[in-house]
Parts: sequence; C-alpha cells; structure tokens
Amino acid sequence: MIGAILFTFLWAMSPLVQGQEPDSINKQVDLTRRFNGRIPPENRSRPGIIETIWGLLLSPVGCSLAQSLTLPEDDAQLDFTAWSPYVGLVGVINPADQIERLASFFHHPGGPRIQGIRMGSGKDCAAGLLNADRKFIQALKSRAPGMEVLFVLDNCIIDVKTDPEARRQYLESVFRTLGPLVDYFQVGNEPDCFPEEAGCTNWISERQYAQALSEVYAFAQSQYPGVSDKLVPAAFLGNSDGARYLGNLISLAGPLLTEMGIIHIHFYCGTKQCVYDYKFQIERLWPRVRVWVTETGTLHRSRHVGYVNARYPIFKRDLHAERIYWWHMFNVAGGGQFGGFVMALYDRVGGSVIETSPLYNALLLP
Repeated sequence: MIGAILFTFLWAMSPLVQGQEPDSINKQVDLTRRFNGRIPPENRSRPGIIETIWGLLLSPVGCSLAQSLTLPEDDAQLDFTAWSPYVGLVGVINPADQIERLASFFHHPGGPRIQGIRMGSGKDCAAGLLNADRKFIQALKSRAPGMEVLFVLDNCIIDVKTDPEARRQYLESVFRTLGPLVDYFQVGNEPDCFPEEAGCTNWISERQYAQALSEVYAFAQSQYPGVSDKLVPAAFLGNSDGARYLGNLISLAGPLLTEMGIIHIHFYCGTKQCVYDYKFQIERLWPRVRVWVTETGTLHRSRHVGYVNARYPIFKRDLHAERIYWWHMFNVAGGGQFGGFVMALYDRVGGSVIETSPLYNALLLP
C-alpha cells in the first residue's frame, strides 16, 4: 500500500500529470473546432496529488468511490427538511394555470413550497418569445411577490458559430425586456453537451466557454450594469465529465467565477465518485462562491419523494448546495423521453393537468 501511494505520488507530481494549467483565455484559439469526445483531449484534467492520494486512502477502509449511492425508496413520505423550494420549467404550456399552481405553492399555509423557478426560451438567438416570457414573469410575480426567476440565456451566445451581431442583438433584447424582472441570468446551459446534435457531439471547449462568459459579462457591465450583477455561469453535465469540465473552467476563469459569486451544477449520476468529483472542484472556490444544483431528479415517478429524501441532504452537506432545483415541474403527456421527471402532466393540448406525481402531491400537504 505504501509503495502504491509512493508511486502515485511520483506519478502525480510528474510534468505529464501536473502539466500546465489550460491555456489562458487570452490566447488565440481556433473557434471553428468541434469536439466529439466527452471532454476535448487537450482539456482533460488528471487527478492532482491531493485528490489521487485521498482516493487511494479511502478505498482500503471500505469507502469505495465507485459504490452506488443509496437507492431512493418507493412511495416514501416527504422529509420537508430535505426539500429545497425550487423547480425548473420546460416551456410555458398553460400560462394562467401554471401561474396559479406556482402561486398556490408559494402561498402554502405551511410556508413557501416553491419560491423560485428556472426557465428559458428561444433558439438560435431568436427573441420572438421574450414578450411572452415578460408577461408570464410579470403575472407570476404579481401573484407571488418574491418568487425568484433564474432565466437561462440561449446557447447561441456561447456558440462559436453564432454571428457576433446576432449575439449582441439577442443580449440587448433579453436584458432590455427581462432585465428589470429576472433575478438571475444563466449564461448558456451545458456547454459541454449541446442538445442541438444527437449524442452530445456539439461541444464548446472550456477555453471557448471561458472566453464567451467573459465577453457576455463585460458587455453587461458596460451596457447594462444593473444586469451584470445578475449573471451566473452555466451548469455542466450532471456526471463526472461535468465535474472535470468545471475543474478546467476554474483553472481558466477562477477569478471571474468568484466575482460572479455563484456556480451551478447538474446532478444525475448515482455514485459516490460523482459526488467526490464535484466536491473536489467546488471546494477550490467555496465558500467564496455560492453553490446551486440547478437540475436534478429521477425518471422513476414512484421514487420522486425518496429521491428528495436521500439525495438532497447529500447535495447540501457534501456539495454545499444552498438551493436545489427539481427538473422539472410541468410538461404535456407524451412530451418526450424525460416525462418521468415531471411533477404535473397536462393533456396533449396543454389544457388541463391530468396527472400529478407523488412529489407534487406531497408538497400540497400541510
């Protein structure tokens, strides 16, 4: 065991492993490159000495990082101390009905069961839905004053293929239309796995995302100073690949992330290794930054409540998450492969709710 640790120590200290930090975002990069691997080869991080030896020391005492997290129970009773009152929305299906449902949870006699939402709209820098978003947010905040809104900016602003003028016009439209209403703006979503191409083959490297984040932040500071304080970076894939991407981004843009004050993660994996990978990267900046888990959940509707009971305390304790967003609140029946996550299903035309999940029903209880 001692020999293994000594070997690992020497290996971790070697230039091949330690290497240099990823290239500075100020260096010239080829903005036309695309990456088909999980993480671009030149950006793949390797374990440093502390993380490597920590992992070795944990294994002999039965704390295998590959061990699965406890499986959430079926049909559990909700532990309200575990719940975090934040949810994601996927589009606006029935605005009036959704607003009333969200408001009823906000005004629940037992205290706010939902007090913040995460939403976004648009594609390819199209701003056509912004007025509808504005009306929805205005009406929601009128019915539920104090309801927080985290708005996800379209990935066109970080995509290297986007025309710079289209990017500028989109940002101006969003900040002008929604700036006074929205509490936080998320600069893109999962840049390490673009959804526009099947299989997550459309990637933006950490250097490219750091550059885009810096440019959006600088634009807001110069043109919309009231908005710049609301900008937060994107979250990344909810597995160990996302943790490595975050680690490389911290090496590239740690001061900027610290200035922005919040980092986001998604979490969908089920191993202790995944928790450890995120914990190791997060603690490079925490407590100088706040930590939010802005997507998590399970496809098994009967385990929604059990998932909250089992996983939310882990996020709060080990990842220092001060808020956690369930993904997601509403969708239409037959609305795609992620329907199992949904708390309330509308009929196909979006007219009325036809089914609610055990978690939705539990949140209605006194």
